[in-house]
Amino acid sequence: MLVLDQTRLPREAVMLRLASLEDAAHAIRAMQVRGAPLIGATAAYGVALGLADDASDARLQHVIETLAATRPTAVNLHWALARMNRLLQESAPATRRAQAWQEARAIAEEDKAANAAIGRHGLRLIAAIHADLQVKCYPPPPFRRGAPANPPGKPPPTPGPLSGKGVMISARLRLEP
Repeated sequence: MLVLDQTRLPREAVMLRLASLEDAAHAIRAMQVRGAPLIGATAAYGVALGLADDASDARLQHVIETLAATRPTAVNLHWALARMNRLLQESAPATRRAQAWQEARAIAEEDKAANAAIGRHGLRLIAAIHADLQVKCYPPPPFRRGAPANPPGKPPPTPGPLSGKGVMISARLRLEP
């Protein structure tokens, strides 16, 4: 399994090869993988890696406990481990390896699909906000030389439409009923 070592960003992009339970556990613990979905997928693949040589009940329990200890508060980590554990405890050790890899791939693919959907929805929202900004804010008012930026008795101007605060205010106005 290859993952991007996120501790090296933004200076360099370094891929890590995770080849064992210990590699996966270290990558999670050392925050080489970050973000809830990636942590969950890495844990699922860590289970599959951990069962490579021994898929017994005792080994499954050890693998789950090892990965669970890496980040005690990581919700997706524990969700993925519980999902893997439920499935694999019900299967015979002889079929566990294949099922572990299949389920790890399913978790990663489901997460990929969810992230793509979030991106599509977010893109539509951002496009709608951008269209509103174009209609409401452009062209900008003409510059008047010598006019005070904030004449007496007038409130300060609202944040500009392209400032971070302006974009956030526009997004909030768009999202709130």
